[in-house]
Amino acid sequence: MNPSMSQSDFLSAAPPKAEPRAHRLPTFQRLQLAGGLKVLLAENHVVPLVQLHAAVHAGAQFDPAGMEGTASLLASALKEGTVRRGAERINEAAEDLGADILTRADWELSSVVIELMSSDLPFAVETLFEMLASPALPRKALEGLRRRHLSRLDEQSAEPREAANDLFARAVYGDARYGLPLPGTPSGLQRIDRETLLDFHHTHFGRRGMVVVAAGSFRPEELLRLIEAAASSGLRGEPPSPRAVEPPPLGQTRVWLRDAPRAAQTELRLGHVGVPRGHPEFASLQVMSAVLGRRLKRRLREELGYTYHLRCRFVSRHCAGPFAIAAGVGNEHVGTAVREVVCEMERLQQEPVSGAELDTAQNYLTGVYLRSFQPGHDLIAQLKLLAAQDLPDDHFARYLQSLCEADAAHVTRLARRYLHPRQMAVAAVGPAASLRRQLAGCGELVELEPDRTLRK
Repeated sequence: MNPSMSQSDFLSAAPPKAEPRAHRLPTFQRLQLAGGLKVLLAENHVVPLVQLHAAVHAGAQFDPAGMEGTASLLASALKEGTVRRGAERINEAAEDLGADILTRADWELSSVVIELMSSDLPFAVETLFEMLASPALPRKALEGLRRRHLSRLDEQSAEPREAANDLFARAVYGDARYGLPLPGTPSGLQRIDRETLLDFHHTHFGRRGMVVVAAGSFRPEELLRLIEAAASSGLRGEPPSPRAVEPPPLGQTRVWLRDAPRAAQTELRLGHVGVPRGHPEFASLQVMSAVLGRRLKRRLREELGYTYHLRCRFVSRHCAGPFAIAAGVGNEHVGTAVREVVCEMERLQQEPVSGAELDTAQNYLTGVYLRSFQPGHDLIAQLKLLAAQDLPDDHFARYLQSLCEADAAHVTRLARRYLHPRQMAVAAVGPAASLRRQLAGCGELVELEPDRTLRK
């Protein structure tokens, strides 16, 4: 501490900018087998466990029009047995080995995940490829899965946070696939039958571009031998292109209100279409949104006390994901909160960012990004994305470099170009009786009937 500086000045002063550090990123081996299979291997012999992930280009973005939920339902059905082995037999074998088997579909990929002891790697490889190649899709099990997915949609629709997310997505994207819930819609799920799933499986599975990622304690030569044997038949042609995501133009700010009369607070979402993950400015835009998020937290949480939790980001997706601000706001402060958000967005476009603000945003984002490389599912997700999107081996280092290189002038330019405070979608789920008057001057008001949702 400088002797001439008071304690209060010392505590309020920003720390000096540190010299850039060389961050240690995970090492991995990348291969493409003769049959077209992409393989990434990340060895870590700390504990004798292996995580094996296989992914195909068959996420929700590929759902057939009118049958939203196909990818999600098929991913769940992969656990219902194969042509050779029923679900009970596979589950008993996995339980005997202490193995976990998971399946899921996100927007872009459908995945099978097996985690188990290194000594049981042959079971993992055999089971993983069998589940992907020849699912049984028994009709009785499919009906049970459909009911479970529909029940989950009903539960989410009744939960204010999920309802606000759905409302915001539909307000931004309309009928485009990103405007509908990732797990599907009730009407879409009702239309899906076994033949739909078989056709989707034939169209998207077993194609070039399939990815296998292994992380943990294994011998690469042994694992590659097992994978080559399991994938000996090779892969067919290129996977189909996903449906285009073409959101309607906003033109002006529009406020979508859904009544939740007993809500203790209003779930508020604001934003508009952002940029694709592959956009050259994507990392710098995250710096800009982190600066804005910090300003919003200071104003809405620390100074005004309107909210406790607030998040601001450009969402990472293959097509242009949303720029979204999310917060739970006291019911009596929602209209003022919307106006404060607009004010802070415009201030970021007009006033230069301080060095302390920029350092804080960059340090935060660097820490978050580096934590995603810790051994576990986050690391696997990063490697899976690297292979599935054909990103270069130095992508992680480049992303970190982009985070650190953004300067104040760059942030201002990005705010002016990519923020649209007067052309936003605002979604509010809360007591309409309190919100109508508050939101009347924030934009064109679209109010849903109490018994309606935006699900089709």
